[in-house]
Amino acid sequence: MNIDEYKKDYETESKVALQTSETLETTDSINATENLNSTDSTNSTDSINATIKALTTRDYIIRSSVRVIAIVASIYGMAASWQGWLSLSYFTNLSNLMICLALAGSFIWDTYSISNCKNDITCKINTEIRDETKTWKDTKTNAWYIFKFMMTISIAVTFTLYLCFLAPTNKLGFIGAYMSNGASSLCVHFITPLLAILDFILFDYLFRSKRYHVLFATIPPLAYVAFSVFLGKVVGVRWGEHAMIAPYNFLNYGAKAGWFGFAPDTFNATTLGIGVAYLLVIFTLIFICLGLVFLSVKDCRARKMK
Repeated sequence: MNIDEYKKDYETESKVALQTSETLETTDSINATENLNSTDSTNSTDSINATIKALTTRDYIIRSSVRVIAIVASIYGMAASWQGWLSLSYFTNLSNLMICLALAGSFIWDTYSISNCKNDITCKINTEIRDETKTWKDTKTNAWYIFKFMMTISIAVTFTLYLCFLAPTNKLGFIGAYMSNGASSLCVHFITPLLAILDFILFDYLFRSKRYHVLFATIPPLAYVAFSVFLGKVVGVRWGEHAMIAPYNFLNYGAKAGWFGFAPDTFNATTLGIGVAYLLVIFTLIFICLGLVFLSVKDCRARKMK
C-alpha cells in the first residue's frame, strides 16, 4: 500500500468515526431531552394530581356528614315502611340499599385515607404548603367510582319516577304520597336521592369517566325489570291491594295496555295506559340522559378543582 492510499484510508476512517461520534452525541442529546421532558411531564402530572387530591379535615367532615345523613334517612325510610321480605322486591328499597352501600363504602375509604395520610409524603408536603393542620388524598379507584356512578343513577331513577309518575297517581295525593308513614317516603324518594346526587357531583370529580360509562347506568334498572318479571311470572308474586303482576303501575304488563298496547282511558294507580315496552324505551333514554348530565356536571367540577 503506497502513502496516498494509506492517507485516503485514514481520512475515510476518520470521517466515519467522526460521523459515528456525532450520531451518538445527537442520540444522547435526544434521549436526555426526552427523559427531561418525561420527567417534567411526570412531575407536572404528579403536581396536578397532588393539587387536586389534597383535601383538608374540613372536606372530610363535609363529605362524611352528607353521607351519614343520607344513610340514616334511607334506613329510617325503609324501616318505617317495611312490610316483610316483599319490601325487597321494590326498586325503591333495592336502590336505597345499594346507595347506602356505596355511600358507606366511600365513607370508610375516606376514613382509611385520612387515617393513613400521616405516613404519606405528598400529604406532608401539602400540609406545609397550605399551612393546614392535616391534609389527605382521595385514593378511591376508578372501578369504585364506576360502581358508585351506577348506584347514583339508580337512586336518581327512584327520585325521578316517583316524582313524575307514582306520586301524582297516588290515592293520598302528591304531598300525601311523600308524607305518608311518618315521612318515610320523603326520606327514600327525596332526601336520600338528592344527597346521593350531590355527593357524586361534589365529591367524585376524580372519576376518570368516558362517554361509554353512561351505559353502565342502564344496567341496574333493566336488571330490575327482569327480576320483577321473574317474580311475577315464575314465582307468582302479586303486589299491592290490586294484586298487580308488577310492583309498579308503569311496569304492569298485566293491565289492558300490556307490553305493546295503548289504553289511555285506563290511566289510574295500576297502569299508565301505555305499553310497558314503550315505557322501558323512554325510561332507558332518560337513564342515559341523566347519566350524561351527571358526568358533564362532574367534569365541570373537576376542572374547577384544578
